[in-house]
Amino acid sequence: MVSVAQRPARWGYYRLSYTLSKAMNNLGEFFFSGPIDPTDLSKDWGRADNDRRHMAVISAGINSPTEVRAGWWNAAIREWQLSAVLQAYSAAPFNITSGLTTVQGTAGRPVINGAFIKRNEGEADEFFTLNLRAGRTFRLGTRLQLETAAELFNATNAVNELARNTNFGSGIYPTSPSATFNQVTAVGDPRSAQMAVRRRFSP
Repeated sequence: MVSVAQRPARWGYYRLSYTLSKAMNNLGEFFFSGPIDPTDLSKDWGRADNDRRHMAVISAGINSPTEVRAGWWNAAIREWQLSAVLQAYSAAPFNITSGLTTVQGTAGRPVINGAFIKRNEGEADEFFTLNLRAGRTFRLGTRLQLETAAELFNATNAVNELARNTNFGSGIYPTSPSATFNQVTAVGDPRSAQMAVRRRFSP
């Protein structure tokens, strides 16, 4: 893992993080996950459910210079704040099942040459999202502060999967999947925006 964070000026900052990883285990993390053969856990050795080879996160923000003006409200401080967070992850794995259960009652996987294929042999899609925020602070007098903000989530409207059909079916692997195998069944939220106003009183 490598991370670089710096505030090159009083009005701005940035942070870069990158992780190169490999996670392996012999048991899935989903509810009701169980081994194919409880007497030989090596049959389930494979990529962990959360194994993502590359993960990058970039965040940055800038603040405008504070402006102070005298007037009937005594003082008004107005400050712009802009920030962004970008997340990009490589594909996570998914476990390919056959729709049949083993003698132990766990989900079976397709068989090649008399042996189950590896656990988490499938590969899903990458993940990408960009969130933006713009805010401005007004201070009226010595006790009242007004904060306004506009936020944009998933600014690029990227389609990030949450679930897919992992049932290959009973056909010959890997050439005869079921018609719905590997189809995405749920995705994350599309582009959305929100605005907020908050009042703060100092004692």
